Amino acid sequence: MAANILLIDTASSVCHVGLLQGERLWQRSLHEAFKHAEQLTSTIDGLMQESGLAYAQLDAVAVTGGPGSYTGLRIGAATAKGICFGTGAKLLALNTLEVMCEGFKQAHANLPADAVFIPMLDARRMEVFTMVQDSSGQTLLQGQALVLEANSYEAWQDQPCYFFGDGAGKFKNLFEKPIANFYDALYLNPEAMATLAKRAFALGNFESVAYYRPDYHKDFYTPAAK
Repeated sequence: MAANILLIDTASSVCHVGLLQGERLWQRSLHEAFKHAEQLTSTIDGLMQESGLAYAQLDAVAVTGGPGSYTGLRIGAATAKGICFGTGAKLLALNTLEVMCEGFKQAHANLPADAVFIPMLDARRMEVFTMVQDSSGQTLLQGQALVLEANSYEAWQDQPCYFFGDGAGKFKNLFEKPIANFYDALYLNPEAMATLAKRAFALGNFESVAYYRPDYHKDFYTPAAK
């Protein structure tokens, strides 16, 4: 029997909520930026009511677990853990960059077999959260915070490269290759989350509800008081 999985994405300025009910996907997005704290729980309630599914029927809650907005990730994790505590549902944490790769592949057909996919989340200045993945889903460069330089991706400079996300524009003038393609969209959406959540659930890749914390990919920085 297919699992019922609640999907929560708060890794960026826009929040997405989905509900995978068997093979049917319900979804809603908050298009007003940075309203996670105010609107996330009410959006989830509305989606649950629309689907007719009770919270007690949830098998798992999947959340984008990082990298991403520190505040957004904390809100998503706290909400997901609260639902899991209250219902007994399992907790799934999805890598934000992997969700972006899945979303990009779902949105673009007939991509070259030797293409590499490079999500970029803006981490301010010339730094991005990034990884490199091939068309089979194999990770070629592990997710990390990277300060961009002209040779940052030279290992793949002769392959069709697809850069996407809100940090991709910062690299465009550094990597002027004819086979480089740049997209500003994040490709974070419930459809992509659903694909990865089903896989993680089938593999039993569950997190500890009590001890889980998001993977920020780098320490939170607070300027010292003057």
